[in-house]
Amino acid sequence: VRLESAPGAGTRIIMRLPLTLAIIDGMQVRVGRERYIIPLTAVRACQERQCQGAAVPVDTISWQGQMTPCLSLRALLGVTGERPHYERIIIAHAEGGDIGLAVDAVIGEQQAVIKRLSDVYRNVDFISGTAVNGDGGIALILDVPRLTRYAMSHYGNSGASHGAGQAEVSNQQ
Repeated sequence: VRLESAPGAGTRIIMRLPLTLAIIDGMQVRVGRERYIIPLTAVRACQERQCQGAAVPVDTISWQGQMTPCLSLRALLGVTGERPHYERIIIAHAEGGDIGLAVDAVIGEQQAVIKRLSDVYRNVDFISGTAVNGDGGIALILDVPRLTRYAMSHYGNSGASHGAGQAEVSNQQ
């Protein structure tokens, strides 16, 4: 934005916008006070389950009759604060199969303009960008395939043996 002003001549406002903007359709979710966007192309369904025990990075859920890995964004991203009584599970398609992503709340679908990452997040492989929310806050856009690879290579199914979150989930589509 540039302003040009001359006494008696008026003010001219010049605004330059990029010819193209990267826009993503996403599902905005909340974990603690933080907001994240999961690309809608990866989302298959939403469910919920009662929280049991402490959050572990990777456990399992029953999805369409099979045991499916479930990633706790709270544990993986180091989000502090009290867990809700019920978690929402976003069933997403990644790495050739389905995966659950446990979050505190589903805010809803939104179109987001992708902004480049700040230097703070540039080296985090599973964050693909940021978006500015309507309230001026920032939401991180998750790269679900990379997040899945990261979680499985660092934690595998080690969380499943702790008994946290292995209960059946109820459909909330």
